[in-house]
Amino acid sequence: MRRRSLRRSKRRACTSIARFRFGFGGKKIGQYFADLLVERTVMVELKAGRTLEKAHEAQLLHYLRATEIEVGLLISFGIHPQFQRLLFDNERKKIRENPRESGANSCG
Repeated sequence: MRRRSLRRSKRRACTSIARFRFGFGGKKIGQYFADLLVERTVMVELKAGRTLEKAHEAQLLHYLRATEIEVGLLISFGIHPQFQRLLFDNERKKIRENPRESGANSCG
């Protein structure tokens, strides 16, 4: 697939078909192509179904969790156009020292 850089009003850099590679334990396990990446800080997923579904939201949250990007926009061009802004803070992405320990124990 090819990457194209687009320029929009106010000179925001936007890349369509941005590729992300996923790894675990130092090994490549897969890749994902984002619909749009704005200023390397906002991942945009475009949908053409009738409405936004929980599965679309879950998909974008998984992509945010697997990358350094914290903000995602989910846009549907269905019967009634919709959008959602999703956030996944990089602090939440860090692996706990003891994965069996509850995350609630480390709060406040």
